[in-house]
This record gives sequence, structure tokens and C-alpha cells, in this order.
Amino acid sequence: MKKIITFVAVIAFTTTAFSQVSIHGGGNISQLTGVAYPSSKFGGQIGITTFSNRLFSIQPGIFLIGKGGRNSDGPTRLNYIQVPVNMVLGYNVNENLRLSLAVGLYCSFGLWGSAPAPHGRIDFWNDVDDHRFIDFGGQIMLSGQMGRYGGRIGFHRGFTSVINSARNSTFTFGVSYTFGNMDR
Repeated sequence: MKKIITFVAVIAFTTTAFSQVSIHGGGNISQLTGVAYPSSKFGGQIGITTFSNRLFSIQPGIFLIGKGGRNSDGPTRLNYIQVPVNMVLGYNVNENLRLSLAVGLYCSFGLWGSAPAPHGRIDFWNDVDDHRFIDFGGQIMLSGQMGRYGGRIGFHRGFTSVINSARNSTFTFGVSYTFGNMDR
């Protein structure tokens, strides 16, 4: 795990040194797959990523994101710090419009949460709860950037179980604003 975090930090530092930074805000619709009678729940996200005008780039980031879902017992809310690393293929349609496709991995670290009774408050930090501290998965995103403003939609799918055999499955949408020299 320590090697993965070091690798992500090195990529984030080297990519950020040669690109711009974008702040993101938005929502998501998440679901826990693998539970009885799953249904969706609304959540939010806020974070930062790097931005590059190159044809191909690596895009690390960091987000605070709410995931989880509902089942017949009620909502389960899981809040994470998520660290995505994407490979981005971007195309400048004209001088003001850029379209991108991003595919990558994420690693989320549990912060706090809540579940229906008898669980109540979720403590990711103890070994007694059935809730896993790490959510690891893949993601795909489509984005558009017009000047400094952008919008994107994406889908995240957990590879690891976060509660017993349940995995996070999340559809995201949001807007962004980019700081820095847009010519790079």
C-alpha cells in the first residue's frame, strides 16, 4: 500500500509541475451492488485534478466523495477521500473547446459513514465493523472544457468489497474551473 501511495504522489507532483490545476464540484448517484434490493442514493463530491492541453496526459487528483446506497433497511452513507489516476486522451476541437476521454483507477480511503440499525455510525478505523477502509476500483469519464470552464460525467466501479460482498457503483457528474496557463 505504501508503494501505491508513493507512486501516486510522484505522478501527481510531476504532472502538476507541467500543467494546470482544476477544481471540481458535483454530485453522484451511487449504489451498493451485491446487497438485497439495492437502490440508488444521491451524494456529492469536491476535489482537484491537473489539466493538460496535450493529446495524451496522466491526470491525478484528490476528491472528497460520498458513496453508498440504499437497500430494504435504509440508506448506507460512505464518505471517502478518493485518489484517482487517469490516462486522458484529449482533442482540441477549436481554440475554445476541448473534449476528453479518461480511463483510470482510483483508491478511496474511508473517513466516516452511517448505516441502518443495528450498525449506526460506521467506524472505518476499527477492525470490528464489516466496512472496509479501502475501496479500490476503475473509472471512465467524458469531459468537455470551454475556456476555463468544464463539465464531465463518469462511472466508477469498485473492484473490492466495502461491506461483506457489496461493492460501490457510482455515476458522477460535475463542473470545473481551471487555474493556470491554458496554453500548455
